Amino acid sequence: MSNNYNTDGDRMIDCFLNLGELMLRAGAEVNRVEDTIRRIGHAYEFERVEIFTINNMISLTVISNDGRVYTQTRRVSVAAVDLEKVARANELSRQICAHPVPLEEFKARIADIAENTRHYGKRMRYIASVVSATAFTVFFGGNWVEALISGAVSIILVTCMLFSDRLKIRPIIAILVSAFVMTMCVQGVTHFVEAATMDSIIMGNIMLLIPGLALTTSIRDVITGDTVAGLMGICDALLKAFAIAVGCVSAMLIFK
Repeated sequence: MSNNYNTDGDRMIDCFLNLGELMLRAGAEVNRVEDTIRRIGHAYEFERVEIFTINNMISLTVISNDGRVYTQTRRVSVAAVDLEKVARANELSRQICAHPVPLEEFKARIADIAENTRHYGKRMRYIASVVSATAFTVFFGGNWVEALISGAVSIILVTCMLFSDRLKIRPIIAILVSAFVMTMCVQGVTHFVEAATMDSIIMGNIMLLIPGLALTTSIRDVITGDTVAGLMGICDALLKAFAIAVGCVSAMLIFK
């Protein structure tokens, strides 16, 4: 690769979009994605880098130092939050800004982040869910019996979510169904265990479904001026909260 890094603009911005998509899918804020791509574009000697990002789309236009214009738009599908990928992508961007590398090496390093980032297995997810549900149940005033029941029910809840992921069910539908199954299980158990009431158990498990990080990120987007992306994220979080409520209330109406 010559010193003029932007000789192949189409391939370069495709590589930029790969990094931006990876960050957006992993839960990075819109402002972070735009700033990262803008800095990398200037590092590769593009005269101007114009980028517009919302929750599910990135539009990028760059102008090379000889006046050529390159534009691409990338649709970004929803994925799970993975802050390890965001951290590694940030580190890569800092390294690239300091010392730009050839295009093929840049693509390989992005692929390495996408494919070889450490993931927590199902066992860790179950352990974290049991601990969280138990702690939240106690926090909301539950006794030790309710805390134990909450931990057991959280295993069913996580299993339901994992099964939904395997079937590629839409997140909102998966949350609704999981909340319904969880509430049914809680009401069934508390019907036979007199020492337990369902309120604190349900609240402890609902906390596993609430999209707190997504809502926080969306509010931050609004504060930093990315109003459209922030409002979209807030609406998505509210829809998920509504799905939780519908799932829980539906199960309660069955038991009356």
